[in-house]
Amino acid sequence: MPIIITAAGVVIVLIALALIVPHPNRQLLRDTLSIWTEKFLELFTSATERANRKIEKMREKLDGEKTRASDLRGSLNHQVKNVLAKRQGELDQAEADYALAQSSGKFSQEELNSFLDKIGAAEVAVAQQNKVIEDYRYALDASRLAIAQSAAAIQRFASEVKSAEAHEVATRALSTAAEILRATSDGSELSSEINGELNKVSEKYEQAKARYEDAMADNKKNGSDADRKLAVLKEQNSRDEIVKRIEARRAARTAN
Repeated sequence: MPIIITAAGVVIVLIALALIVPHPNRQLLRDTLSIWTEKFLELFTSATERANRKIEKMREKLDGEKTRASDLRGSLNHQVKNVLAKRQGELDQAEADYALAQSSGKFSQEELNSFLDKIGAAEVAVAQQNKVIEDYRYALDASRLAIAQSAAAIQRFASEVKSAEAHEVATRALSTAAEILRATSDGSELSSEINGELNKVSEKYEQAKARYEDAMADNKKNGSDADRKLAVLKEQNSRDEIVKRIEARRAARTAN
């Protein structure tokens, strides 16, 4: 518990500092905060939960990359449909102007050379724009490849985490089973404790039995001689009565 409180305190302090410190040092504090946040979360999360958090961050980056790819595609379309079309139109117009001037026969060579210079400049502009478009296409292809590979990696990682989650469940079950087996085995602490309690019950039973037997013995010792003689007399009288009844039944049978 003290460790948790300490970690939480550190994170809170770092958050506060990240908000108030001057800008040049803020990024360093943010990086430190990120590290401590990860350590803090390790106290409350399982390995698969932390893995899922990393996968979620990858998904966020993937979503950002998809947005950039869409922006690149839009920019590429703009560079092709608008900028390149304009540059190509300027080149076509420069060539048309040169052809018209040349065919009219009214322009000097110096003037025709100026038309050629415009064509050269237009050709350079078209070539430069094609290079820009090539760079855009290269970046878009790289972005699409990164998106495809990231999506496949995320899917693979998510599947592996699912398997790991099953292993975590199995690990907890096996650990619990092992604890139960150890606790219930002969010679275990639990077994010794239970046997100790049962021995106490047995001991108390034997003590109570002994007290009862002692009480019975004391009761017999405490009886008077008169009581014992009376008991013997009652027993004898009972036997005399039985003998009399037997003789009476015999005499009745003889008379019949």
